[in-house]
Parts: sequence; C-alpha cells; structure tokens
Amino acid sequence: GIEKGLIEISQDQKTIRYIHLDYERELKPEEFVRASTFVELVLDYGYKKDLIKFEVPSQQGSSGETRADIVLYYPNKKDAFLVIELKEPETKDKPDKIRRQARGYAYSEEIKAKYFAYRIGDDPIEAWLIKDGR
Repeated sequence: GIEKGLIEISQDQKTIRYIHLDYERELKPEEFVRASTFVELVLDYGYKKDLIKFEVPSQQGSSGETRADIVLYYPNKKDAFLVIELKEPETKDKPDKIRRQARGYAYSEEIKAKYFAYRIGDDPIEAWLIKDGR
C-alpha cells in the first residue's frame, strides 16, 4: 500500500494517512486492520479507492450516532454496496455481536447497503447479503 501510494506512515510510526481521503489516524491495532483491508480491497479486489469511505455516520437505535468503519459505494458514489466492521485481533467481542453491528450499519437509514461484513485482525472478511431486512 505504501509503494502504491495508497497510505503513508509517519516517520515516528504513530500515525497513518490514507492519501486519497487525506485522512489521518493514530496507528492503533484496529487501524492496522483498516489499512490492510483497504489495501486488499484496492489492490487484490480492484475496488476504486474513490468509492471507499471511512467512518460513515449511522444512527444505531438508542445508542445514537456511530460510524461504520468502511463503506464501499457503487460507481454513482451515493448508493452503498458493502459495510465492513473492523476489529483488532485481540477483540473481546464475539463474532455474532460484530456481525449484528455490521448488519445494523448496513441496514441503517443513512447507509442502506446491500451487503455487510466484518473482519477481525487479518482473518478473512466474512460477508452477508441483506435480505428481507435481515
């Protein structure tokens, strides 16, 4: 990702910048997961980087506004295709809880994605189709 100009890591290795978004974050374990997932989506799966957004606002029931980690959009740049919830490798959250969280983002009024997924650490991405509101 660095060689391809997708990301930059600061010299002190404390922050990462996603060049296409001009988006900078502290380099914590979950951010490593976001970076590797972003690079994989662009380089391995061919998604266009301008159709990928981070930290997309979403209303989650009574818990208020939260943010979906990664959202992929269709070429029209307004309709969401896929939401991906990310967790650091040592997360204490159970996969079923993470799956429900990802589904909640995808099904939210603000995002309305067709698919939802999650990734823990560098495990493979687990994805599902939103069908009949589930």
